[in-house]
Amino acid sequence: MNIDENKFLELIEQLPNMAVQGYDRERKVIYWNSASEVVYGYTKEEALGKKLEDLIIPDFMRNAVIEGVENWYEKGEAIPSSELQLQHKDGSGVYVYSSHIILYEDTDKPEMFCLDVDLSQQKNQEKELVSLNERMELALLGNSDALWDWNILTNDIYYSPRWKEMLGYSDDELPNEFTVWQGKMHQDDVENTLQDVQKHLSGESDFMDSTLRLRCKDESWIWVRCRAKAIFDEDGQAVRMIGTNTDITKDKEFELKYQEQTQMLKDSQRITKIGSWKLDLVENSLSWSDEIYRMFEIDSQTLPSYELFLDSIHPQDRVSVNEAYSKSLEDKKPYEIMHRLLLKNAKVRYVREQCETEFDAEGNPLVSVGTVQDITEQ
Repeated sequence: MNIDENKFLELIEQLPNMAVQGYDRERKVIYWNSASEVVYGYTKEEALGKKLEDLIIPDFMRNAVIEGVENWYEKGEAIPSSELQLQHKDGSGVYVYSSHIILYEDTDKPEMFCLDVDLSQQKNQEKELVSLNERMELALLGNSDALWDWNILTNDIYYSPRWKEMLGYSDDELPNEFTVWQGKMHQDDVENTLQDVQKHLSGESDFMDSTLRLRCKDESWIWVRCRAKAIFDEDGQAVRMIGTNTDITKDKEFELKYQEQTQMLKDSQRITKIGSWKLDLVENSLSWSDEIYRMFEIDSQTLPSYELFLDSIHPQDRVSVNEAYSKSLEDKKPYEIMHRLLLKNAKVRYVREQCETEFDAEGNPLVSVGTVQDITEQ
């Protein structure tokens, strides 16, 4: 070791927050400063002579690290400085910012030195801050939301007074027990909700977000949207989940009513054999009702288009149908026309088509809406 290297090592030995290790051509430890003992847990005596990848490199990085070192020695491809999660003697993760240099690069005994800045405290503070922000965000989703906090390790749970009030109870009428939540849940919602919880805990989803029904004190049911975020420890194990319940009963009732009315419309169109369509001339988008697809015998997953519509019309009627629509736009008047459909199996179907178009103040067409009725059997 020459004087320059001695000065170099003397300098870095005095840096308490800089873990420095030296490795020979075979990646064996030839230098291990006191900061490395603190950061990685190995004493100098334990580390000397051991290989880099056998000490502080996690299994999933092992091959990449070996390849990176070899490429530097053989091809001159320097390892870039970067933030890494390496491994402590006890198997826990160690966050460092790692830089690298090679000494005696042009000799047969090159030496690589790694200079690692310990970022563990910074990372832990960042995790705590993230967790705090997540809790605050969840708690502030809305004044009418109900907060709950579940300790997964002990199975203890906290229901806010608002959580109990939402179900018609006072704060002292319901115990803070996990079985309360599951016991209040509608039996048809239990499986899906627990699946959503498990997906989040296993890392398949960033948040838990479920819609379910809860039974109130008066035996009525309310719909709630349950949103939650889990907190994980350093080993990736979920230790806590914090969430809110939002009463969405009115929205859900409106949604169910809309679904009911939509189904009634579909049924009436099927019974009367009348389909409907809408053409947005500004957005150039066309939509068909289910009955149109059925009448034209086109798969309902097919994207509708005016060209597809014309292709379904009997060749002898296509010109007249197209002219009827074009003339209605020109005259700004509704139109009605009877024509034939020629289906893929050569079957002919007779239909009555009606259409009217909405125009803006300047007379530009905006939206055309129409119906098609199957009159084959009339």
